[in-house]
Amino acid sequence: MAELFRKFDRQTGLYVLFGTLTAAANLAVYFTMNWAMGINYMVSNVTAWVVTVLFAYVTNKLFVFRSRCGSVGELAWEFLRFVNSRILSGTADQFLMWLLVGLLHFNSSIIKLINSGVVVALNYILSKLMIFRPGKGRAE
Repeated sequence: MAELFRKFDRQTGLYVLFGTLTAAANLAVYFTMNWAMGINYMVSNVTAWVVTVLFAYVTNKLFVFRSRCGSVGELAWEFLRFVNSRILSGTADQFLMWLLVGLLHFNSSIIKLINSGVVVALNYILSKLMIFRPGKGRAE
């Protein structure tokens, strides 16, 4: 795990770039729905997650981790692992929103901004260790 953060290389730099773009898209959808449209913060949060998962998969696969799959089955397996990891981080985000905003009454905008950083870091760890590892493009 220490080696995961030891060096800042091309892959890490691209992840920071595309992770930031994904987080910005997520925040844009969230704030548009919550502030401009008056939609509940929990509904806005889930919708923002759904909208950005596909963007994140494509950019992580093609540009960050340069993952190649030899068959449609390998691609489907990789996408399933990606979505499952994003469900994990999305659930953490949703839980923190519920806990900190719903129960403890913190400002939803501030918590959403903080959660975005937590989610980007968690997603990088999950992507690096579980999804786009060399040799992981197929079902084991």
